[in-house]
Amino acid sequence: MAKLYVVATPIGNLNDVSARVKNILSSVKLIASEDTRQTLKLLNKFNISAPLISYHKFNESQRAEEIINKMLTENVDIAIVSDAGTPAISDPGAILVKLAHEHGIEVIAISGPCALVSALSVSGLDITEFAFFGFLPRGKNEIEKIFNKINLMQIKTFVLYESPLRILNTLKFIKTHFYGCKVSISNDLSKLHERTLCGKIEDIFNILSNDENAKKGEYVIVVQKNENIKQEKLVVEDYTIEAKLTDIMLKQKCTLKDAQAVLHTMCPNYSKKDIYTASLNLKKIFRPL
Repeated sequence: MAKLYVVATPIGNLNDVSARVKNILSSVKLIASEDTRQTLKLLNKFNISAPLISYHKFNESQRAEEIINKMLTENVDIAIVSDAGTPAISDPGAILVKLAHEHGIEVIAISGPCALVSALSVSGLDITEFAFFGFLPRGKNEIEKIFNKINLMQIKTFVLYESPLRILNTLKFIKTHFYGCKVSISNDLSKLHERTLCGKIEDIFNILSNDENAKKGEYVIVVQKNENIKQEKLVVEDYTIEAKLTDIMLKQKCTLKDAQAVLHTMCPNYSKKDIYTASLNLKKIFRPL
């Protein structure tokens, strides 16, 4: 019976390829690849000559059916690889794996590098349990919905993937919505310029904001929410909304607009309308004479 091999490939350093990965890629009749050019570099390095077929997010559904049909009619083993790391983890692969199970095809994991696991292992944060959200959507409203969902979760640690061009904007969102959180940010894992930054969100944001190389390499962001946030809410309960907004601006060194979002997260019982009204009052109070 044909087998589908889900093969993890290096996220940077090609020396992370195991003997088992090389054996499997050498033995299958076809390799479904997210980026055939990237996979070809790997195959050439280890003198592997298996044929390639493209399998990416734009043709995933159609190709999955084609691959399953080939496996069933020709009884051939096929491997799936992503651009880097483990297929189906924020990469194409889930549709093909699901279809294989539905047709009774054995699916075998060939373990190896995964940016998610690597970043968690060096984070130094509480990873007893965590939630993984992959890449955030691009729309601000969609991001707000996800962050509101995370705020309501009992799990205090979550993980995101992010591109170098969006890293600062995403960190700003995190800084605004997760007051006082700790983060571990891993960049270029297993590559020459690999680095992991750990600390308070405000400090890490400032470091990357002043780093000319910040917009290079993929990022994994591990966030540990501040458990003391509920206690802080109770401490400031007797103060006006205007006072709370001012306190947040001074402590986080953020704008009034950012402070409004932070306060809404800290005190969801306040309506956005009340917070906005309070912000207008502050603008009147501090308006230059």
